Formats: sequence, structure tokens, C-alpha cells
Amino acid sequence: MTVISIFSGAGGSGRTTLAVGLAAYFAKSGRATALLDVNYADNQVAVRWAEKIAGTASSWSFPTIGYPDGDVAAWVKAHADELDVVVVDGTNYDGVALRTALALSNMVLVPVESSGRAMEAAAFLVPLIVAARETNPGLKAYTVVADITGKDYEGDPGHAIAELPELENVITSAWSFDDAMDLGHTVFDRPEYDDAAEQIIALATEVERLI
Repeated sequence: MTVISIFSGAGGSGRTTLAVGLAAYFAKSGRATALLDVNYADNQVAVRWAEKIAGTASSWSFPTIGYPDGDVAAWVKAHADELDVVVVDGTNYDGVALRTALALSNMVLVPVESSGRAMEAAAFLVPLIVAARETNPGLKAYTVVADITGKDYEGDPGHAIAELPELENVITSAWSFDDAMDLGHTVFDRPEYDDAAEQIIALATEVERLI
């Protein structure tokens, strides 16, 4: 089983967008996939997104589980024999879920906007990733430029998050992702693949190569 966790430094950074896109990609590729949303119960965007597509024809063919207070490690262990990929839609704050996910993940992705202030917000993750590697030395970590909101922050680029390597592929198609979320679809449900779907495919292919 491969576990890919996605954590960020702030809300609106594209964390859930990326998690859903990757889970949809792996499921469409024939891998038994689950999406685990470990955010606060009242902030589980992935779970609410999944509820919109219940009973519809959608590429959302993977289970989406809200698990804010549970033992993430125990859940992953219990489903290890039935799943190929688990994508963890994480949080933007330190806590048990974050630390547990880092301890069992193969890779962690940190979506950030390409601005100093946004990257500084995610800097708290760096020492946690370093600490997690003491017991999980194979943990790989990358930032993903995800300018999906159109925000333009200014800030000092001398931030700790720059210590993490950056994936070559980026996420930028704001309208397509927002439209898919509003409709309860994934970007793969659009009549023709647009830039958003192509961006997810390219990024997921890079993740597969690196993992």
C-alpha cells in the first residue's frame, strides 16, 4: 500500500483539490484507492464534496472517509490488504492526525501559493517532517505550487518551506476545480479533459515516478 498525505499551512491552498484529484487519478488507473479526510468534522471539505455525487455517474469511484478523531495508523493497517493507495486529505495545523500520517506515509505533499507569505505559513511543517523521518526514514516530501485561488500575496521568500524540493508540475486551473467542486464532480468528469485534468495527470505521473 502507498500512502500519500497532503498537508498545508493555510486554508484555501488547494489541499483538498489536490487530494481529490490524485485519488480520482489513481482510481481511474485501476488502483484500489481510498481518500481519508482527517480534518475537523465541521471542515471536512472532501467528505462534503463526495456527498454531492452520491448516486450519480462520476469518476468519484473511491470511498471517502471522514476520520478526524480516529487512529489513522490503525485504520490504514486494517485496510492494508484491500487498498493499493490511500490519499490523506490533511490539515493546516499541528496535531495527532498530522504526526501520525507523517509517520506512516510514503510521501507528503505541501500545496502552496507561489508567494512568500503563503510559503511561510507552511513552514511549521518542515521540522515535523524532519522529526517524522527519524522513525520513517523513507518519507519523501515535496511542495506543489497550487495557485488555484488567484490570490497574490507578498512576503519574504526566505522561508523554511524552501528546504523542501518542489514538484515540476503545478496546479493553476482555478475555474475548472471550483466548478467541479460546486457540481460534486472531479475534473475527470468534464466533457473533455481540460487543463485541470491534464495538470492532475501530469502531477500524479510525477508523483508515481518519485515515490
